[in-house]
Amino acid sequence: MIAAQVEPLLMTAGIEEIVPLFDGNLLQTGPHYAYANSSAYGYVIVDLDAESLQARFVELERVTDPDDPGVRRDHRWVLPRGQTRPTRA
Repeated sequence: MIAAQVEPLLMTAGIEEIVPLFDGNLLQTGPHYAYANSSAYGYVIVDLDAESLQARFVELERVTDPDDPGVRRDHRWVLPRGQTRPTRA
């Protein structure tokens, strides 16, 4: 569910028409992005040391039920020192 579906003001601004285009545009125009899903809820945990940056993206299925852990996907990425493009870990 995107924000435009729950916020009438955003719907009148036409946001719902461009939000689905965001992820593809981001990945095509931003060479440093390896993953995009703007319709998901979640969080990122980042570990950084002298050799690499490691990121764990956790996407949640539901955010309205506090008793439901709802983990839908768990993505892990690594960016070794000196590299410019992350890869899946």
